[in-house]
Amino acid sequence: MANRFTSKSPTLTVQQADQMLSNIFDICNVPPNTVPLETLESYSNYRAERFTFKRFLIGIIIAIFLLIPFLFITPSMTVENVSAPGDAPKYQVTVNSMLPVTSVTATIDDSNVPVFETGDNVYTIEPASSGNLVITANSVNKQYYQLQVDVFADRHDKEAPKLIRNEVSDGQVYMYLSDNESGIDYSSAYGLYNNGDRVDPVTFNSSENYLVFDYPKEDLNIYISDKDGNVLQLVVTVNK
Repeated sequence: MANRFTSKSPTLTVQQADQMLSNIFDICNVPPNTVPLETLESYSNYRAERFTFKRFLIGIIIAIFLLIPFLFITPSMTVENVSAPGDAPKYQVTVNSMLPVTSVTATIDDSNVPVFETGDNVYTIEPASSGNLVITANSVNKQYYQLQVDVFADRHDKEAPKLIRNEVSDGQVYMYLSDNESGIDYSSAYGLYNNGDRVDPVTFNSSENYLVFDYPKEDLNIYISDKDGNVLQLVVTVNK
């Protein structure tokens, strides 16, 4: 039966190693070491720790330099009109980005347009009005990409606003209106006398849907548009 032997390297204590070093110096006729071995060992450990820390610090610096380019990576996008001929415009936006996309927004003439996410970095925009469509894609590193598209949207609102009722109070004419499609453009309302003189409303209230004109001195033509350009014409007749 074979015997198995295990061997271990002998371990010297600091005192034994120091004595051995002194004996070697004596044999070699070399002056004895004036620095204790414990001090040399402590200094060696200190140097090793500093070396490890420097390697760790250099690793962090290299990682930072490698990550810096990612701070300036911008997304890109493609826009395709996917609407059928004769239908309202519909755009499919595909965003390409190495980093996560945080948002995609769209505006026409500074008015927000709804954006619907239909897939992974794929979005759909269905503008209801014509104008310059500005699409912006933002990524997680605060970089963004903008694309502009000229939109020519067919009008879907074919009907002019309707007069619900009118009232005369304190020398003023109140006109209550309705428009269930694009909405009334109160700021565009005006009146014209037969001689061409223009009269603007005294005030309007878009939440309660009424306009106020001063009671005219003679027959007055009043024009009220909706946001799709359909015009309601009214005539205020003055009884003489």
